[in-house]
Amino acid sequence: MKKVIGYKDRSEFYQFELVDTVDVPFIKSMINENTNKIMEIPCGTGRIAFEIANANHLVTAADIEPEMVEQFTERLKNHRKKDYITAIVADMCFFDFEDKFDLIVVPREAFQLITGYENAIKALKNMHKHLNYGGKIIIDLFPFGAKIKPLTDIALRPDYYDYEIPDGKFVVDWSKEIEPWIVLTRLHGQLHRSDCITEVTYRFQKNDQRNNTIFDDQIMTIELQNYTTESFEKICDQADVIVNKLYGNYERKAYEPGDPRMLYVLT
Repeated sequence: MKKVIGYKDRSEFYQFELVDTVDVPFIKSMINENTNKIMEIPCGTGRIAFEIANANHLVTAADIEPEMVEQFTERLKNHRKKDYITAIVADMCFFDFEDKFDLIVVPREAFQLITGYENAIKALKNMHKHLNYGGKIIIDLFPFGAKIKPLTDIALRPDYYDYEIPDGKFVVDWSKEIEPWIVLTRLHGQLHRSDCITEVTYRFQKNDQRNNTIFDDQIMTIELQNYTTESFEKICDQADVIVNKLYGNYERKAYEPGDPRMLYVLT
């Protein structure tokens, strides 16, 4: 039986979905002795925050979804880095903190969950307002809808999207044992609704060791804003944010059309 779910249900197994750390070395390379306060937004269940936090680099981990922050807080309780991380519910467009940050990280397509250029400009302005002097914002985009060069590292593209898959066709992304004898399977289908919006629908299935169904087809749909370098840099200009660098991968290769990442460093 199909059931439409939101982040409250998905948060229970979200930590098993996004587990790759291909972007972490790049983020760490942006941190130096002067990077004392860092924000990760949205933080999900803490994929990056747990990697970069320490006594010298304090992390505020923020997410708009209360259920994600609840899961994060639960994981944080007994973690060796619990004294260096603060988890908080916050909206990228409207958060208002007394603290300012030396680095704000918006990881792996997360900024593209903000649909509509007006909302994106609000988010850019708000984050820029919360930067310390000399601070930077990292925004990591993927060129949905554009054909990219053949990949040597498949992790450079989202595991829930493939340009070559026809719209409306569902494919299995992975199956993982998330508890002893319990396997979670995720499928996805994609729809290029317009030049501006890509829609992704997830289907989750959970089975026990005898392949008995625990739940079948829990469904969640997200919308992602498509960007070209021209369209993103236009909203940066409207938000009075400066494009400092643009990379095409996590090894700081200068961006070229067809690269799998649009990795912006903003000031």
